[in-house]
Amino acid sequence: MAEPKDIGWLIRDTSNKIRGPVKQSEIVQQIKKGQLRGKVEISRANSYWFAVEEKAELARFFPEFNGGKPPPEQPTQMTATLTEADVQDHGVEITQFTAVPKNLKDAQAQKDSPAPEGIASASGQIEWLSDEFAQEFGDDFGATVSVQTDVSSIRNTPSGGTSKPVDQGKNLIPNQDEQPTQVTTAEEKAKQEMLKRATVKADTLPSEHKSFQGDRPKPIDALIRNPGKTSGSSALTQSHHTTVSVPVDPEPAPKMIRDDDETKRRERRGKNGLMAFAAVATVVVLGLGSYFFLPRNFGGSGKESNRKVRAAAEAFKEVREAIILFDLDGAKSALADLEIEPSSRGEASTYLAQAVVKKEFLFDVEGAMLALQTARGQARNKRTESEVDNLIAVYGFDRDSASSADMLRRNVEANKEDPVYRYNLALGLIRTGRPQEAIPLLEGLPGSGGDNTLIEDAALAQGWAIELMCSSGSREAACRRGDAESAYARALEVNPNSAKARLGLALYRFRHGGIKASEGDFRTFLDALPELDPPNRVINYRKLGNSDFYAFAHSQIIDLNTPNQNMSKPSPLIMAADAIISSILNRTSEAGKILETALSSAPGDVNVLKAMGYLKWKNGQLNELVDSFKDVRERNSFAINLLLGKANLKLRKRDLAERYFHNLVESHPNRAEGHSLLGDLLLEQPERVDEARSEFKLALRRDSLDLLAWRGLKKLDPSVQLSPELQKSLPF
Repeated sequence: MAEPKDIGWLIRDTSNKIRGPVKQSEIVQQIKKGQLRGKVEISRANSYWFAVEEKAELARFFPEFNGGKPPPEQPTQMTATLTEADVQDHGVEITQFTAVPKNLKDAQAQKDSPAPEGIASASGQIEWLSDEFAQEFGDDFGATVSVQTDVSSIRNTPSGGTSKPVDQGKNLIPNQDEQPTQVTTAEEKAKQEMLKRATVKADTLPSEHKSFQGDRPKPIDALIRNPGKTSGSSALTQSHHTTVSVPVDPEPAPKMIRDDDETKRRERRGKNGLMAFAAVATVVVLGLGSYFFLPRNFGGSGKESNRKVRAAAEAFKEVREAIILFDLDGAKSALADLEIEPSSRGEASTYLAQAVVKKEFLFDVEGAMLALQTARGQARNKRTESEVDNLIAVYGFDRDSASSADMLRRNVEANKEDPVYRYNLALGLIRTGRPQEAIPLLEGLPGSGGDNTLIEDAALAQGWAIELMCSSGSREAACRRGDAESAYARALEVNPNSAKARLGLALYRFRHGGIKASEGDFRTFLDALPELDPPNRVINYRKLGNSDFYAFAHSQIIDLNTPNQNMSKPSPLIMAADAIISSILNRTSEAGKILETALSSAPGDVNVLKAMGYLKWKNGQLNELVDSFKDVRERNSFAINLLLGKANLKLRKRDLAERYFHNLVESHPNRAEGHSLLGDLLLEQPERVDEARSEFKLALRRDSLDLLAWRGLKKLDPSVQLSPELQKSLPF
């Protein structure tokens, strides 16, 4: 009975640590990506362990590594049934045959009468590897075979033909001048041709190695123990048993050493000694030359290759800072030191850091989930277990939202004091179409924590949940009171530059007051250019993402901006906002079509040009972006100055970029982006480092989460301590 394919697998690494169970599909992905290799062992449930480098075992359990063929129901045997499909698919080849009865009845009779090991019946027939093979070929095929393993030609004689009589007292050597008898039918010819081109290589089976332990299969055992019997017995005694090669990667076959006379051996030893001496002398000369004539840090990455491995505490501190500052190279370097340090290997925090780097930096969800499974096993307290479960639910939400929502609910019940867990559950319920259940969880968040970013996110989620509930025809009191508008306004109080809050407010006012009531909010959203170059703020890695809010906004705009009895044609302003939303959702072709339609109805409209510039930036069309704003005279626009400044900086036009960044600072003094971008530009000029430091500090006064400003200060002074507010964004 075949085992179910979804049965669990366990993984045992080289340090003898076991993790799992893991799905078979995830094992396949890790092997393909090189995450499982070499001496790492895996085991199927109720089965045995084997290393990933054992190709035969790997191919048996995983058809993906066996040419797509399903795994055999029984373990691989030393002998196998040969079929024509095997020959065509895998090139299975045969060397030699020994004579046994042609049909199954005679074969059974011979089984009843024991013969010496390795000696076939004297009937002079072929011994087949299985009854199935004998039934396929045995009734109409005979063979005469040489005992020498290096003979390339095998004489085959169809049944019914004539063959040269066998001399029972001499070696059976085929006559090279003799021609094989003509085959009578096409089927017989095909079978004969298949066997003629079969030649098995020596030592292809594991039991032929000298290192093999245990009982050997009977034919090979007889061949090894009786290699020299070439006379004094019948020719059939000297015929090797049939062997086939199985699709494995065998160990290197032991080389046959031929005995030479003592003189040749001495000459060979002398030559080898001279060659070894010459090699050593060459290495010494090259080493001395490189020492005296080459730089000390020659080759490789220089500073990085010679750096000192950090202690566990220092490496852990630096991996935290690298993740907060979104520094992939720094995170990888610190993680490498943590993995070397023995005291860090058993810490759950090390595997939590690995999971965050894999998911957020490398987009490797499978690798992140494996790291979280290991962290779950290494957790030493309930708090760490909760953080691991939270990330498992967050990372697995897109694949299995129902299971993730259940896990988030259990986490909230066990940790009622943590507002982030409540927010994640509420957002998960909204994303799965249950806004009524989410609204009570969002009321009063974040409680006594005082986290402004969480206040903003919770207010956005609450407004979104109320809008979803009301758009489905609900008559709840919240729909009549306008609680959605109040929620979005509360988010703007915490962060006046929140693009999502401005978009939510625009949608609400558009639905209830029309285009005139919402026009100002749409213009503000359009000029904010959300997520132009993410991330521009420090990410909270503990939170569930709410990008689905943009999908909700897109569907609302389609419903509200369609011509009807109250509106003769779509508004270009709202179409421009929809194009930006489509770009955020990676629907750039759809965004391009929306903007083409908007430009045809309103040529030269500055709002449409801003959205067009946004799309060109996303597509990397920098020169076209700059050209599109040549005739625009809106000097105080945040969007235009930001786009032109960033585009000119990438085009290496530093003077123009600095001018636009100064415009940002002057026209929007309360926003952090202009200061941080200007500081980053000044940082490239050594004589203006003090100016850069000043700009970074001004940026952080306006937004304590400005990522570019924190990175700039850290470059200027590595001893700068990140604020406690930033530390809350990590799960470890």
